[in-house]
Amino acid sequence: MTIACIIVLFKKKAAESETIQSLLNLEKSNRDLLKVILWDNSPSPLNAIEIELLKIRFPLFEYRNTPENISLAKIYNNVIFENPKDDFLLLFDQDSYVTDGYFKEFLIADKNNPNINLFVPLIHVGTSIVSPGDFFFFKGKYWKKERIGVVKSRHRLAITSGMAIRMDFLLSKSFTGFDERLSLYGIDTQFMIHYQKNNEFFFVLAYDLNHKLSQYEDEDVEIKVKRYINHKYSLRIIMKSKTFFQRFILEFVFFIKSFYLAIKNRNMNFFKQNEKPVD
Repeated sequence: MTIACIIVLFKKKAAESETIQSLLNLEKSNRDLLKVILWDNSPSPLNAIEIELLKIRFPLFEYRNTPENISLAKIYNNVIFENPKDDFLLLFDQDSYVTDGYFKEFLIADKNNPNINLFVPLIHVGTSIVSPGDFFFFKGKYWKKERIGVVKSRHRLAITSGMAIRMDFLLSKSFTGFDERLSLYGIDTQFMIHYQKNNEFFFVLAYDLNHKLSQYEDEDVEIKVKRYINHKYSLRIIMKSKTFFQRFILEFVFFIKSFYLAIKNRNMNFFKQNEKPVD
């Protein structure tokens, strides 16, 4: 088995990325499964010494630097196109911490479920299960209890970090690629909406991935504004195929939430509208 493993880096050195450091600590048998593709969206590339050290530790390693900060969807589509012979695509952000336990659970699940095309870990924030979750209309809902194993795909969401997707599905005619209209947020939501149209089930691994979510971190107000504008932009794209009434309800909810965030943060920029993605 060969797994094309993407880590997207942004304004961090390799030594500062929890994902990269945790992958370096894997047993050799698990590292040997991975074709590690480090895609660096930072303005300045890693130095040659850092890259060479990573090449020593990972038998299959590629490094890309795109200082123009291209979208995650474009990165994922590019890797799929260039690695058609690999068995799986494994997605990671730069702030996840993965152990050998992930691969133990994944390899068993894959062997026992050859017809399942998507495997995801559990992700908790505190006591809340933030991934996978339910999705109705345009709103996600956290699971109250863990569900392990084969789960129905309909009305489900999952965060991309930690997703292992079978390459045969990604290369099939039923998958048209990750939505490149989305620059940051909504990529996982749109993918899951598409996935459930062609796949009745996905698999939840008995593994809790340690992953940081920006919405739960303390951030500068201007960064929160950018993230929120991008979130609105993404949901509008996802909801374009819905009815006028559903889109009207979405805009009403946006107005209420924007008003709340503007008052809470004393910043009216939460009302801004963008027709283009915000990086």
